[in-house]
Amino acid sequence: MVIFKAERTWRSRAIRSGRDGCGNEGGRRRIATHRAWICCVIVHRICKIKYGKTAFSGAGGLESAGRWHRKGQSIIYAAATLSLAALELFVHLGRTDSKIKFVSASANIPDNLAIEVLDVAALPAHWHSCPPIDATMDLGSQWCAEARSVAIKVPSAVVRGEFNYLLNPAHPDFKHVVISNSEAFTFDQRLWK
Repeated sequence: MVIFKAERTWRSRAIRSGRDGCGNEGGRRRIATHRAWICCVIVHRICKIKYGKTAFSGAGGLESAGRWHRKGQSIIYAAATLSLAALELFVHLGRTDSKIKFVSASANIPDNLAIEVLDVAALPAHWHSCPPIDATMDLGSQWCAEARSVAIKVPSAVVRGEFNYLLNPAHPDFKHVVISNSEAFTFDQRLWK
């Protein structure tokens, strides 16, 4: 059984300082710890320029299936970082795609919206298989259909230890997600070798 839990989106981050913790340079080197609060989760997508205005509509899921859903499900796949978004897209491209024009867009999920977290340890052994297995497709489709949360954090099959977010555009709280304007995105030409 796969376990979901709500994740609080406020995060504390330790910051290392060259000061001794009392604001003094030198002396005993002590690492001062400060708390910086991140008040929202920012997620990223990269898509063809013609889909730039609808990058966060969920329309793509209606047209084709993915690792975490079945075809016909309105769902948005986004990455925790722009670089992961680039890799998640790039694994599906070939040399002939080097001339395609892409855009990137991001969305801010406010801190007052619950984000579920998928328990990776509870997933089937081959959850990252290609093509995707029924278990992961059913899991995401069920989450979306039940509208339990506006987003769920899922593991990346492309980069182990990294995470993607699925967003449910049909969830009542989706209207609170703040979507940025898209901007041009290009892959470094060295990647097309």
